Amino acid sequence: MISYRLDRDSFVIEDYLRARPFASFLPGIAGVWGIPMWVFYVNRGQGIAGFGTQNKDHPIMEFLPANKAYRATPQQGFRTFVKLSAGRRQTVYEPFRASATGKDSATTQRMRIRRHELELEERHHGLNLETRVQYFTIPHEPFAALARVLTLTNRGRAPLALELLDGLPAIIPYGMQDYFLKNMSRTIEAWVRVDNVGRRAPFFRLKVEPHDRPEVVPIHAGNFYVACAHDGTRSRLLEPIVDPALIFGCHEDFTIPERFLDASFRAPAHQLVSEKTPCAMGYLKTALRPGESRTVASLFGHIQHLKRLNALLAAITSPDFFLRKRQENQQLIDQITQPIATASGLPAFDLYCRQTFLDNVMRGGAPAALGGKTLYVFGRKHGDLERDYNQFVVPATPFSQGNANYRDVNQNRRTDAWFYPQVGESTLIAMFNLLQADGFNPLIYKGLRFLAPAEELHRYPALGKILSKPFTPGELLDHISRCDVKLSEPPEQFLPRIIARARAVEDAEHGEGFWTDHWTYNLDLLESYLALYPDRLRALLLEERVFTFYDNTHVVLPRAKKYVLAKGVARQFHAVRLDPEKHALVHGRTEDPHRMRAEHGRGPVYTTTLAVKMLAVIANKLASLDPSGLGIEMEADKPNWYDALNGLPGLFGSSLCETFELKRWMQCLSQALAARHPPLSASIAVPEELAAFISQLEQALAQPQAQYWEASASAKEAYREQIRLGWSGQEDAFAIDRLLRFLQAGIGNVSRGIAKSSAAAGGLPLSYFTHEALAYAESTGPHPAITLKRRRSRALPLFLEGLVHALRQEPRPAKARALYRAARKSPLYDARLKMYRVCELLTKEPEDIGRCRVFSPGWLEHASIWLHMEYKFLLELLRCGLHEEFYEEFFNALIPFQPPARYGRSILENSSFLVSSAHADASLHGAGFVARLSGATAEFLQMWLWMMVGRAPFQMNPAFSGKGGVNSRGQLELRFAPILHGKLFDQAGRLSFTFLGATRVTYRNPWHRSTFGAKAVQPSAAQLTLRDGRQVDIPGGIIPAPYAEQIRQGEAASIEMTLAAAGAASSRAPR
Repeated sequence: MISYRLDRDSFVIEDYLRARPFASFLPGIAGVWGIPMWVFYVNRGQGIAGFGTQNKDHPIMEFLPANKAYRATPQQGFRTFVKLSAGRRQTVYEPFRASATGKDSATTQRMRIRRHELELEERHHGLNLETRVQYFTIPHEPFAALARVLTLTNRGRAPLALELLDGLPAIIPYGMQDYFLKNMSRTIEAWVRVDNVGRRAPFFRLKVEPHDRPEVVPIHAGNFYVACAHDGTRSRLLEPIVDPALIFGCHEDFTIPERFLDASFRAPAHQLVSEKTPCAMGYLKTALRPGESRTVASLFGHIQHLKRLNALLAAITSPDFFLRKRQENQQLIDQITQPIATASGLPAFDLYCRQTFLDNVMRGGAPAALGGKTLYVFGRKHGDLERDYNQFVVPATPFSQGNANYRDVNQNRRTDAWFYPQVGESTLIAMFNLLQADGFNPLIYKGLRFLAPAEELHRYPALGKILSKPFTPGELLDHISRCDVKLSEPPEQFLPRIIARARAVEDAEHGEGFWTDHWTYNLDLLESYLALYPDRLRALLLEERVFTFYDNTHVVLPRAKKYVLAKGVARQFHAVRLDPEKHALVHGRTEDPHRMRAEHGRGPVYTTTLAVKMLAVIANKLASLDPSGLGIEMEADKPNWYDALNGLPGLFGSSLCETFELKRWMQCLSQALAARHPPLSASIAVPEELAAFISQLEQALAQPQAQYWEASASAKEAYREQIRLGWSGQEDAFAIDRLLRFLQAGIGNVSRGIAKSSAAAGGLPLSYFTHEALAYAESTGPHPAITLKRRRSRALPLFLEGLVHALRQEPRPAKARALYRAARKSPLYDARLKMYRVCELLTKEPEDIGRCRVFSPGWLEHASIWLHMEYKFLLELLRCGLHEEFYEEFFNALIPFQPPARYGRSILENSSFLVSSAHADASLHGAGFVARLSGATAEFLQMWLWMMVGRAPFQMNPAFSGKGGVNSRGQLELRFAPILHGKLFDQAGRLSFTFLGATRVTYRNPWHRSTFGAKAVQPSAAQLTLRDGRQVDIPGGIIPAPYAEQIRQGEAASIEMTLAAAGAASSRAPR
């Protein structure tokens, strides 16, 4: 019977073969010095649905989209055939095989999902045979491999004589890329070569690269298979079979192991090992006494040379290798998730915290120290069986860092300064530096690369090719390994020394188009950083010229070149193009090619302050408001966060969501300047082009809205043409008081548009608009275009996104509560699921708004429960102080509290969306699809932080208090302000968590009350245990200087906080 449950650290699915199909994956993390592997699994067959290295072009088992993987995995995935003999009677049994007639009462199957591994179990009650399979990737080794540990146990009272075949019926030789598998899978078999069968460690590859070109390139790397039987302290290699015909005979669909069914079957002495796709199966003949077990441990992996595989054989087939590597793999994943280790009264929540943190790392990476520098590892662009559209990359190197999109990295690293204090402001600076002077940013973020000094090229001539250009640590080590470069010292000593002397360079590339929302996430980064380092605001904002502008080779065209007639209808198409002059200029640079220069692109890199960087973005966005003054225009071929409105840019679309964010940026900069108390007569240095642009906007803001659009858009186009190749390098002094007036005028302008939008929507904010051309003039010439004379705006139906952004900048709790209550009564609320839809029904909208209109209601981005946006909504309830409302939604919407049978997969793992009750198939309502690597992880981590410690626990004490000047003016203090529901405390009234990645904090709440509401408890006393062993008792709820700074520096091992009601003695427990 199908059932779902938690069992300690596992999520268990009973009868998983008959459960609703789902897809997920192993972490693909092998440690900083290990070689990672991508591994996808489904709840069909023996689980694993595809695995390999690097990307889809380097499979060991072919990558297939989820719908095909569900069908193919039982046949083409791992298979086990057991031939049992009892006297003259012989039975062949295949575990984990669905019965052709439905439920097989003789067998029971179970799937155990852990964050670091996958385990399957089957019990055949008639044969008294138990089969267990464990999968995990191998960490901390110079090769990539998937471990498969098969254990057979005799649960009967009689001995069993058995023969076993176990492994893959088809293994992909290295070099057989995804294109060949999908289009030329028969032809490419002529290149196949299998070596090393005689040593019982077959090595699979193509003979040469299969390209039709003059240069013939041999392939030395290969995929391999090794299997050994473990019997106590003994280990022996299984006889491998690499020709599938020797097992399946004429059954090339792998349905029947025809040859194995023969009673005279033996492992073949000779095998055909070319001109066909090989298999990788091992043969074992053994016997089991009652209660006895036999284990077969297999490795399916990739290594760079056959001789290295043979050199490692003794080590990787030793009896303790698999046990040790399984433990190391678990320890690695536990270590990665330790910064969020939580012990509450809800075990599902605690496990979910770790799983979500792990998935956040897989999207955004985790920092690693190397040579005195910090770089990110383990991250990659989300791509899996359900996200089959993405070309993910998991570099098969040490210090593996994959590709990613700017938006994803920006969001997923938002709270990194809290979990990894060693990163400091590096992520903040990196993300701001990728913003361009036109307010946009490149799409593809490639992470940190290094440029070695010239003396290193002379010292290592064999490395000159790679050291002469920016490299990653993984690329350098991979080059050394592939080219067999001999070093005079171990790589663990060589690499940190090279990196210490190298210069770090952030790498990115344009990608495609420009989204309207990417810039908004930088303010989230800034707010998160300043909540930890409030004492850094003035220096970061006004004093440190460490900020630069990304220099892109692609530009946004002016209206005269992108407003066109398409089939007789006015449209905005092809708004972004490559600028040939800019391209030549950028690619002619030898250093920092994508950093914007002075002297119109030919001088030194231009540096500035954060205030100027923010001002450049604000000016560009303020000049991008639509003619109605409502939304920010989608002027550059792409929409905003809601990608599924891909048609909206062509319809002169705009988004109110970014208008809310523009207001927030202006408020933030205005408040920050005021908070730092610079003299109003003071000024900041602004590039002269930006100063002139702002001057024109100041004049435009004084005009009516009808004239503002033309004036501001023209000023923006003139500014962009001025800076197309670079800044002049000249700066104007921009007075602080003038800057504040400009910001207030901008705030007033967007506030009027926001108010108009909310009034039109009956109190709830709208999100998106299109603008129909009612009158236009055509131009002639080499680039025919149109000039719009008159347009009519039209609002799209309600989207949850607009409400999220409205709440984010709403300071009044009463107004925020009114918005929340209006949302509960709106079509956005799914009353059946008690969750929130990403939008209301779009069925009355034209299809040209984008793909969301094409999807069925409740599916993908059309009126589904899109988890990322719903979590954003929950986060804003918390920000607005609606704590009671937050927890009502929290226990309904959070994934670990979903009914598992309805959700249809592990409730410890997020999904991109849940099918809403708008969908026609009621059996799918509440089911999760598209696993794990959702932006929801970033929102949950922020949520978790605020729940545990409050929004701004570190504060600068504004006045003297306490004896002896402990909290004199300007000193740092720490005020824990948890927002915790009473249900989160365990039976002893405790809740503990890791703070700042190193300090264990425990709340003692013997009252079991919430920390909010009428009977709230709050911190009333603290006991600090410092790492030198000293203990400090602090009365009250505020930790003063110098202890606040010591905690921030990681010098406190633990903090125990007593929670008590206002006026209650902290030492008294309730009676």
